[in-house]
Amino acid sequence: MKLFKFLNQNHSLKFQGSILVIIAILGNFFNFLFNAYLGRTISLENFALVSLIGSILSLSDIPINALTKTVTHKSAYNLGKYKQPAIGFWLKLRKRALKISIITSLLWLSLSPLIAAFFRLDNALPIILFTPIWILGILAAVDGGYLKGNLKFAYIAIVSLIEAVLRFITVFIFIKLGYEEYVYNSIAISILVSFCLLAIGAKLTQKKSNTSKKTVNSKFPIKFYLTSVLIKISNVSYLTLDIILAKHFLPADLAGQYALLSLTGKMVYFANLLFSQFINPVISHKEGAGKNSQKSFYQLLAASSVSGFIAFIAIGLFGSITLPFLFGKNAEAIIRFAPLYTLSMVAFSISTNIVSFHQIRKQYLLPTIIFIVALVQIVLVSFFHDGVKSIVQVMVFLGFLNLLVTILFHIFQKKIMVWGNNILDLFDLLKPYTQFDSKKNGIKILIFNCRDIKHA
Repeated sequence: MKLFKFLNQNHSLKFQGSILVIIAILGNFFNFLFNAYLGRTISLENFALVSLIGSILSLSDIPINALTKTVTHKSAYNLGKYKQPAIGFWLKLRKRALKISIITSLLWLSLSPLIAAFFRLDNALPIILFTPIWILGILAAVDGGYLKGNLKFAYIAIVSLIEAVLRFITVFIFIKLGYEEYVYNSIAISILVSFCLLAIGAKLTQKKSNTSKKTVNSKFPIKFYLTSVLIKISNVSYLTLDIILAKHFLPADLAGQYALLSLTGKMVYFANLLFSQFINPVISHKEGAGKNSQKSFYQLLAASSVSGFIAFIAIGLFGSITLPFLFGKNAEAIIRFAPLYTLSMVAFSISTNIVSFHQIRKQYLLPTIIFIVALVQIVLVSFFHDGVKSIVQVMVFLGFLNLLVTILFHIFQKKIMVWGNNILDLFDLLKPYTQFDSKKNGIKILIFNCRDIKHA
């Protein structure tokens, strides 16, 4: 508790950020140990099951992560603008989140048999045991977003490290005790502990603050949340949905191979995430304070891109050396796909950072465009799924397509916004004139009549 209280203090942003980056590396290392240990010790069929549960977790993370991102944005914006934590916003939202989480859990339980049947599971137990994650995940999203929005990066870092370490320890215990088929429960156990620690941290922040619970501007930013959902769907579609589709279309052994290949791509993606995770809170804080955020964005984009390329070189270019060392014999089947697949993951990571920057600045067109590209992925994989190679080709194409679209938008955003506004104005001309109620409000007409033809 003394450590958590120390980390929850108002240290400098550089200190908080440095702690988060260092511990994020350790956390990713334990996440790698979790997956590598599973890849070495359990069968490809059980590994596919664990990947499936992880993929379902990623799907559930669509609304949950969007909620975290929105709370982070709102908290950081208020902190920058009003110089005080958004306590009222957090308390109000937490009550709503509890009700929503209970309803979602009951709905999930009722659909468990159908979900198990879709994924060809022998029984619905793994799906049923996933239910508590909804309640814990939604509440943790509110608390975690609130802490991150208040720039408590060091505290968030320690919690994430504990979650990663605990997940590895529990899966090790499951396997050593002979319960290999239940290793997926380690995910729920680690999330439970993470939820408790985040709740404690949020309470500590509330007690330390002297501000009123009725924080200024506590309105929930619904547009930001909806576009966050679109962005998260795009991310999950590229990072996770392909595994689910592979599990659905491919035999168990090929699905396991693709799950292992997807894991290598995630390692590159999370290397990029070391610095890109600062974009939302830092840029939102600067926007709230009325400062120029573009310079900070380019610095964070450069740092995240470099970390992603380093991971690509280690895992993609030298995959013939590193992958067998990391995953054992199971990696031999995916070495030939690794270079191009991991490079496309770097491209996708860069595009995701650009999308987040424009979303924070209330430019919501780009998230919509990226969402449309994600829908294209579902169509393409549904048609091209003859084997691992076919799905890899689709994912590589979409990774570079995402990057091309976001770069073009970032360069020509002003012209694109003008075109978009003109198109909207054109549609306004097609609306019926009856929208004006002359009896109630009258028709307001302004007439300019100027006869000064000589004046400039």
